[in-house]
Amino acid sequence: MNRHLLAGASALALLAGASAANAQFAFSFGGDAQVDFGYTSLSTSKTATGANTIANDRSTDFTQRSRMTITATQKADSGLSYGTATRIRFGGTRANSATYNNAGTINDVDYDRAFIFVNGGFGQVVVGQNYGFYSNSFGAADAWGTGGSDGIWGNFVGGSARGAAGPGAPGTTIANGTLVATGLTAFKDLPVSADSNSRVYYVTPSFSGLTASVGFAPTTGSTGRAAQLDKDATTFNDVVELGAAYTGNFDAVRIELWAGYTFGEGRPGSGTGATFVSKTEDLAAYALAGRVTFGPARFSVHYTNAGKSGQANQTQAAGVTTLTAPAGGGTVTSATTFAAPTRNNFKDDATSLSFYGDYAVLPELTVGASYAVYTGPGSVSVAGEHQVTVWSLGAAYTVAPGLTLRPEYVNYKMDNKELNGRDYDGNIFVLRTLVTF
Repeated sequence: MNRHLLAGASALALLAGASAANAQFAFSFGGDAQVDFGYTSLSTSKTATGANTIANDRSTDFTQRSRMTITATQKADSGLSYGTATRIRFGGTRANSATYNNAGTINDVDYDRAFIFVNGGFGQVVVGQNYGFYSNSFGAADAWGTGGSDGIWGNFVGGSARGAAGPGAPGTTIANGTLVATGLTAFKDLPVSADSNSRVYYVTPSFSGLTASVGFAPTTGSTGRAAQLDKDATTFNDVVELGAAYTGNFDAVRIELWAGYTFGEGRPGSGTGATFVSKTEDLAAYALAGRVTFGPARFSVHYTNAGKSGQANQTQAAGVTTLTAPAGGGTVTSATTFAAPTRNNFKDDATSLSFYGDYAVLPELTVGASYAVYTGPGSVSVAGEHQVTVWSLGAAYTVAPGLTLRPEYVNYKMDNKELNGRDYDGNIFVLRTLVTF
């Protein structure tokens, strides 16, 4: 009996201690909700023979997504601050990308940020589920529409199935009516840094406006409690990201610069025939960006070069099947043999260049425009070039604090060139209703 009483008292003491410790954390809660109504002049994509990939198509629809962020921060007497941040997303996840909005479904509930941070005079350490330093540091280059070339427009190209990224994204194209992954997942971001992934990175203190960072991710696609120990189950392994950011104010002009470089081991590849897994090119990519702000006007330029990162550099030829009939009759047996995989020599690097500009006409009204061009492989496993060109115009009007209307017009062209696919061009209009809190 006494043991039970002592155990109960100990549990209460532990709970009281935990409550006292938790009470010292400062909690903050925020988020946003967006609903997009879109119209597209190309309601369905075509196969190589010209047939519609969707029999009964339409040209309008709504998409939506909500996010909530919970942050807990503690500050020690020594001046050390630390805590955790988690961002939960409801319906309409981003295909594991920081910038490209995937369609998602109403049942989609996930998180793209769940990390621990420690800040001090030494700088900052961040560990957990998060985007890379480069992707986190430059933030959005636009304050209007849905994001210009990296906005929601790709979801309204070609009637892509809900839950799949639209073929207008720089990293996808249409080959024979099928979405095919290519080189980049975003026009203006650094590969892998743009993906929500288990990682750790360190950021130095600011020296005259300059900060630097180094980060590491064991694998790409690593999330949550899953431990990925198979190198052939992911595109890249042992990824390192180096980055730097600078901010300087010169009278009425503000200059911001960003640079990032990431490298890692490609998939080793293994097996033949049914067990064949292609080797991929090592990761070696860099990104540069700059933004100038002068009064109500802003202008930015972004360049990304991923080279041949992630391209499958092996092809497995079809097997040769030999039938053997035993002498004197009996059961015919068959055996299939495969030649050693051959090396691919693709010539197309994945690059993108984009320009953004916006102007605050009134405190509650901003107008903007952007231009972007992506050139890269038509597929990570088939030789050929793919190009996407995007022009966009947009605005943002603040109806009330936290409530914004963001119209956007996009003109796009997809040129598949050598790939056995089809070229596309069209116009898209999207009206976003956004609430932030």
